[in-house]
Amino acid sequence: MLDDGYPRQIIAFRTPASPYPPPQQPTTVIILIDTLDLERRLADLERSKVAKFLRGNEGHLAQPVTVYLLDNHGLALQAKPSRDGKAFSFPVSFTK
Repeated sequence: MLDDGYPRQIIAFRTPASPYPPPQQPTTVIILIDTLDLERRLADLERSKVAKFLRGNEGHLAQPVTVYLLDNHGLALQAKPSRDGKAFSFPVSFTK
């Protein structure tokens, strides 16, 4: 490091405090499986792709994930927030 063109040794270093407070809760990812008016084959494909995503990385999710299903019966919560993709990938695969 140079000070007025002369080399200087760094004696101490600290990062400035962030002007933003840390988040109180982690960000939650919301997955909406929309099978409304979809033919059965496509709805099954959509659910299986979501299940595959949730099981990726051995089910370890970086953020908590919540899963909702929208179908001809309405909107329903399929899984509460979780970082364990294996915990709710099974019901997502086999919802009505």
